[in-house]
Amino acid sequence: MKTRPRALVYALLLVTSLTVSTDVFAAQRAAGARGNRAARSERSRSTERDTSKEERTRERSGSYETSTGKSGTVDSTVTRAPGSTSRDTTWTNQDGQTGTQSRDRTFDKESGTGTYSGNTTRVNGATSSSAGTITRNEDGTYSTSGTHTGVAGGVSTVSTTTTKTETGRSTTGTVTGPKGGTSTFDTEVSRADGTVT
Repeated sequence: MKTRPRALVYALLLVTSLTVSTDVFAAQRAAGARGNRAARSERSRSTERDTSKEERTRERSGSYETSTGKSGTVDSTVTRAPGSTSRDTTWTNQDGQTGTQSRDRTFDKESGTGTYSGNTTRVNGATSSSAGTITRNEDGTYSTSGTHTGVAGGVSTVSTTTTKTETGRSTTGTVTGPKGGTSTFDTEVSRADGTVT
């Protein structure tokens, strides 16, 4: 049994990180149908203000350096709305080549279930994608179950369990490859002083 298949795990972790960001906003309460035209106009303006608070967009830019000495820049846009989160990321390497990734997640806080999906285009034009379901377990952990389609077109099945920690989260998972081979991985993400490791 192999552990930590680097290329596949890297792509999978970009998707499975969707499972622990569970700050789903409460649904907006609809205003009652009452009052005169001026009152209705005021309610309309109020609804627009409430909606703007519920949907938030954040843009971030930064740089990266790999263990092999390669480097580049990263730009991302995250949009959060009640029950959903989407993230669009673009990175440019030291040679000026650009890759992109889009990720979407839905989660219903009341039922404790949701979905995730992601598409990645690497700097060489190769593409991969992932999709699956999210479940909040009774012990507070989150599980995902889905598929990952690699750059060669092979489809793997993926299952993970993510646990919140004092400083971040830890994730364990199992990948069953297109030919039936199985591998496992475990990762830990920690946040301290604005730094993610």
